[in-house]
Amino acid sequence: MTQTNNFADSPSADIRNGYIVPFVLLTFGITWGVMTLFVVFPQYVPAFLGPMSVTHPLYILAVWCPGLVAMSLVVMSTGFSGLRRFFGRLFHVNATWPWWAFVLLGLPAVKIVGAMLNGAPMSEWLILQPFWGILGISLFMLFLGPVEEFGWRGFFLPLMQRIMTPALAGLIIGLLWAVWHIPAFFLDGTPHTAWSMMPFMRGRTRTVMRLS
Repeated sequence: MTQTNNFADSPSADIRNGYIVPFVLLTFGITWGVMTLFVVFPQYVPAFLGPMSVTHPLYILAVWCPGLVAMSLVVMSTGFSGLRRFFGRLFHVNATWPWWAFVLLGLPAVKIVGAMLNGAPMSEWLILQPFWGILGISLFMLFLGPVEEFGWRGFFLPLMQRIMTPALAGLIIGLLWAVWHIPAFFLDGTPHTAWSMMPFMRGRTRTVMRLS
């Protein structure tokens, strides 16, 4: 039987359901606000702030936004002691070192190889990099993408599971999470420009539902 990660069974049980709407509004508002500037004003914003790329500070802010919003709401609700409990759940995992190696190095490597095969931006540059360069990029990708998981699955999902079934919560969050990515498909310099939007959105929704 799969055990859901529910706030009701965790030290963060005092986080109120009222934070559901603020989380969604802030997450979409900040991420879409940042990316919309580059999409709507492609001649002016990059000239002032620099071209968009996966290492651009504003891109990192947009990607990390769900996690940063979740952390802020946890602190507002429970203080920094609650934030420590929130992250403490990361270490409640019994896994051997090969699994940790796969998670820490294998998954980012798979993502990079997939992006290269799909002709994503920086693909030609990546091909020319030595092993240590690829390893460094893999570690960077490890911390770039998963931070959003703290928001969507670590914060939002348990709150939604309080008020609905896990399947319905997974469906709603999967759809919202997929829609949240839409601006990236229109923004030069992001990997999403080399991907097809609808297959990505269907895949994201199905993945969240299966893991909920």
